[in-house]
Amino acid sequence: MVGNAGRALFERFLASRERELRDDPLDAYTRRMLGEAARLFDPPAAVGFYADRREGVYLPLVALAQRAGFGTPGRIGVLIHPEFGPWIAIRAVMLVGVPLVETDPLRFDPCTGCPAPCASACVGAAVGPSGLDARKCYDTRLGVPACAGACAARSACVVGPEHAYSAAQLAHHMKIRGVSPGTPARRDG
Repeated sequence: MVGNAGRALFERFLASRERELRDDPLDAYTRRMLGEAARLFDPPAAVGFYADRREGVYLPLVALAQRAGFGTPGRIGVLIHPEFGPWIAIRAVMLVGVPLVETDPLRFDPCTGCPAPCASACVGAAVGPSGLDARKCYDTRLGVPACAGACAARSACVVGPEHAYSAAQLAHHMKIRGVSPGTPARRDG
């Protein structure tokens, strides 16, 4: 599993040539870096990027990342890491032809017993006791300007707040393709 935690990857990206690209600059940077890393293996590693689809289906990266110890699903709809909290991202899976050191499973349950400040901070009331209502979250992000550039629920998580993304990083990750902040999305049908 390949991912990032906190602000380090985004800060490196801002110093890269890809930052000037119009379409998916962070993804272009990540693909280039993963390509370079894959060539370090003999034979080169195969890379499955988070946005890639195989036979019309996305790779199950969240499940794989959970098994690899990246985090535990939180009620806000993202994995929660014991140190970095919700400030992690899964970028890819790399298949290498060499044995790797096996690690113990992650035993971490951040939401049980938590007073859930994420739920009360959620502008669209999309976070509840059983988790995230993705449709309600998406609809709120489309219609409420406050949700276009940052997620109040994610920012309210009590785990790892010191690793929160910068304002520029939040704005980048909160973009909904083809939708400007505060403007309703066109819906077909």
